[in-house]
Amino acid sequence: MKDSHNNSVQKLQAYLRGELDEDEIRKLRAEIAQDAMLESKLEKLMFDELLADDTDELPTLSEQKQRQILRKSKWRSRFSHIFFTTGGITAIIVVLLIASQVCNYLWFWPASNDFKRVMDDVVSFTNPGVSIGGGGTSGGMFFSMEMKYELREQVGRDQKPVGKAENHVFLFTPRFSYQWNNGFHDNLLFFHYPQTAEQGDRYNQTVERSGWRKLAKLPDGTVSQMAISFAKTMTHDEYFAIMRKYDLDTTWLAIDTGQEEAEDAHALGKGDVWGYDPDAQFLFAEGSLEVNGDGQRRAKLLLNELDYLQSQKQLTLGMLKDAHFRSDVNLEERIGYLKKNGVKLYGAVVTGPTKELLKLEQEPMLLHPYVGQIDWWNWDQAGSHGIEYSY
Repeated sequence: MKDSHNNSVQKLQAYLRGELDEDEIRKLRAEIAQDAMLESKLEKLMFDELLADDTDELPTLSEQKQRQILRKSKWRSRFSHIFFTTGGITAIIVVLLIASQVCNYLWFWPASNDFKRVMDDVVSFTNPGVSIGGGGTSGGMFFSMEMKYELREQVGRDQKPVGKAENHVFLFTPRFSYQWNNGFHDNLLFFHYPQTAEQGDRYNQTVERSGWRKLAKLPDGTVSQMAISFAKTMTHDEYFAIMRKYDLDTTWLAIDTGQEEAEDAHALGKGDVWGYDPDAQFLFAEGSLEVNGDGQRRAKLLLNELDYLQSQKQLTLGMLKDAHFRSDVNLEERIGYLKKNGVKLYGAVVTGPTKELLKLEQEPMLLHPYVGQIDWWNWDQAGSHGIEYSY
């Protein structure tokens, strides 16, 4: 090993003295390019104290030649450093991304259906006339997940996009929010709880006249959306027995949860009312339902879904608080009241031809109309449309 070291040093010294022929120089330079230790020995011979002290015995190459050799070795060292540093950083990033996806999968996959189901229910139960549509879930960095779904309102036969429901989850803590189109959503649909309505007759009479008057002034060839309240609470079957006489769609039903009478308002809107979409997905978990009839089955499935929300209490309350900026939703009290007293309705959101809605004025049980969105006639057209988003 020592002889090999001495031989390499002697060869380098001969190179520095200029004693090698062209072929030997070419071979030595190739060896130096491939062997970092040999390159280091060359630099040491050129710049160490021995070389400085014995310049007569060991003459060096020209200064220009030395600078060329040193410059090449420095650049080679820099490129090697950059290559290994960049490669190392890239490898670390790839490993982190893979680890992040694996962690998210293991952490969220068992509960991903719960997040989506609670999100659907929060939208359906607390937003009159609004339903949740298509969307998806994507994983973020470690233990984070994002869910985005379209929000729609039915006006006539069209499902109109009105915004998005977004849920950003870190660990198991959701941050739920509504992102409305153009930054806002007109809340035009309100309800009057029967007992409260009796205490505000003058106000209610004004609403009564203005609502029907607005429908009367709208032209034929339009469709409208309307919230209607009941003179007294009704069962599902009682309500649908009235509505089957009219060519209208019911898109939301307001349910009596025992908290409405305590609300200090004659008109109850989003955040104050609880209800559900008659076409909500959970209603079809045990088979199809008829619009007219099946009232007891509807009530049972609704209570089952509320029990599910109670089993996901922390998740449900977190989303409700974010959605309506209030923590006093009294979820347990509402569920307890419904189980004790049964499911009764006190209002509905209906849509259809404007003049068909106006016919409801003749029904003594249907009061206090609030007209919502209005559109041109689309009632008998094919129920398909497309949306193109900016990108």
